[in-house]
Formats: sequence, structure tokens, C-alpha cells
Amino acid sequence: MLKTFTAVIKLLRVDHYIKNALCFLPLIFSGKLFHGEGFVTTLLGAAAFSALSSCVYIYNDLCDIKFDRHHPRKCRRPLASGELSPAAAWLLLGTMATLMLIPGYLAAGTNWQPWAILAAYAVSNLCYSRWLKHIVLVDVGVIASGFLLRLFYGAGLLSIPLSAWMFLTILAASLFMGLGKRRNEMLCEKKVKTRSVLNGYSWNFLDRNMYIMMSLTIVFYALWTINSPSRDNSNMKITPLMWTIPGVIFLLMRYSLIIERGAEGDPTRVLFSDRVLLVLSVLLGGTLVIMRNAVS
Repeated sequence: MLKTFTAVIKLLRVDHYIKNALCFLPLIFSGKLFHGEGFVTTLLGAAAFSALSSCVYIYNDLCDIKFDRHHPRKCRRPLASGELSPAAAWLLLGTMATLMLIPGYLAAGTNWQPWAILAAYAVSNLCYSRWLKHIVLVDVGVIASGFLLRLFYGAGLLSIPLSAWMFLTILAASLFMGLGKRRNEMLCEKKVKTRSVLNGYSWNFLDRNMYIMMSLTIVFYALWTINSPSRDNSNMKITPLMWTIPGVIFLLMRYSLIIERGAEGDPTRVLFSDRVLLVLSVLLGGTLVIMRNAVS
């Protein structure tokens, strides 16, 4: 029983739910995290997005069973290893899709925008699992779009206008992580390339563009903080949030260092594989929450 439960948790990719923290960014930077019902609404929305993302991961694993069996690490996934049957996976997928509707409705009600974003995420990832992950650059674009859709979903739930700099920062950071993932997949799959799309990339291309995106992330974030509102910054040369820029720089440097050491490149695995990176992320996130909501 415990083995089956563990396999189900692995199939659902519960550790990847941390990505849905992006749903909270619009609320955090609106300065109203602890005001009214915004937090509860966003929490319910994040729960709905988590259930939907599990559906996507299950479907992707169902599509990739044959390939995963030949992968040095993915062969240990529940479906590839035989711990769970495809029939059980389909049943779990249907269950999660049904459960997603409950927090989704409690969060969005009849507001069509959040539902449209959930639908866009589902369709784009289903197409990714079947076709798009085999197309050079499109595959990385779909990975990045998943992060952006979480951002738009959080904003849509509460009708919060998105900052252009927030959008550009998350876009660049998403492409940085997506390119880093493909870069190290090339290194990890030299002997057995289970991803045909890797044949369309070169290591140098991925390496260069990964660090271009890292640089753009820092620039966009700096501009985002410079243009952030404060109680009274009319005579200030440095806005409060600008003090977090060094933290972002060191965070990205640490992330890239882990990638350089040969980690496979999946953002969640990279985060949880390094205590320093995890601590830096928690400290930076906590600082942003306190500073932005204290300013408002």
C-alpha cells in the first residue's frame, strides 16, 4: 500500500506544485497579500492549477512510457517501471481533472478569464506531449509559457493588472531555465537520446542563449524594482526593492553553477537538490513578501 501511494505521489509530481507559487506574484506585488479574500482566492486557484498540472504530467508519462524505459533516470518513473498500470494512470488523471473543478470554481466562479487560461495551459501541454516537444525552440517556448500562464492566471483571478517588467522578468527567467534543461539533457543523454528534439540543438547554442536569458532576467528584474511604487520615493535614488537585486543575481549564479556541475536541469529537481539554492530562494521570497506588502 505504501509503495503504491508513493508511486501515485511521484506520478502526480507533487514536488512540482512549487511552480504554482507564481500564481501569487501579482497579489504579492499588488501589496494586498494579507488584505481581504485575495489570499484565499489565489490559494484555491493554485490548488486548481496544481491538479491540472498533475493531469498534464500523467498524460505526458503515458505518452512517453516506451521512451522512458530506455532513459537512465526516467526508467524509474511509476509507469515506465511498472509500479502503476496505464489503466490506473488514466483513472487518476480523470480523478484529478474532476477535483480540479472544485477549487477552480471556488476561486474563479463564472469569471471566464481564469478558465480560459487553464484551458490554454491544458491544450498547449497536451499538444506538447504529442507533437510540440519534438519541434526545436517550440518545445522550450511551451515550457516557458507554462510559467507565464501561471502568472496570468493569478492576475486574472483578482483582475490585477500585470507589470510589463514582471512579465518580461518571468519570460526571461523561464527561457533561462528551459534552455538550461535542454542544455543538460544533451549532456546526460549522450549515449541514449530519448528526446529526438535534441538532435536539432547544439550544446553551444543552448549554452550561449541560456546565459543571454540569465542576463536579461537580471536586467528586467532591476528595471522592475526601479519602477516599483513605494510610500514616498520622490526624493529617493534607490527604491526599497532594489536592495533585492544582489539576491537575485546570486540566486541565478548559484542556479547556473548547479547546472554547470551536470545536474539534469529540471528546475524543481535543481531547486530541491541544493540546500544553498533552496535557502536563498526562501529568503529572497520572504524578503519580497515583507518588503512589498510593508510598502503598501
